[in-house]
Amino acid sequence: MPFAIDEARMQSGSSERIVTLDPAKPPVKNIPHMEYPKCVYLHPAEPFTVIEHRNTRHEVVEEEIVPTEHLSKIVANADELAQALADGWQEKLYIPEAPSDPKANLYRQKNKKKAV
Repeated sequence: MPFAIDEARMQSGSSERIVTLDPAKPPVKNIPHMEYPKCVYLHPAEPFTVIEHRNTRHEVVEEEIVPTEHLSKIVANADELAQALADGWQEKLYIPEAPSDPKANLYRQKNKKKAV
């Protein structure tokens, strides 16, 4: 379980009041795990987006290939989660792919014939 600083133990009205605070061992309490709110994700249909960069004459200077990102949504309870999953949202996080290198095939070597 994760921990948080126990502020109640550090206040003057507490029966377990701490006189000195050791920075190496601060007074902590457990934070209970909560199921909700939960984040769900909508994965993109296309893995990449092409962005055209233009100059002042509106000529295409460069085309940039950028990975698309997912959309996220917070659900507050099990009913909202079931509705979101029915609408195509997923609990699994979307990890975008790296775009392929356009220069990868420029210097590929031809198949060498074996000497007999």
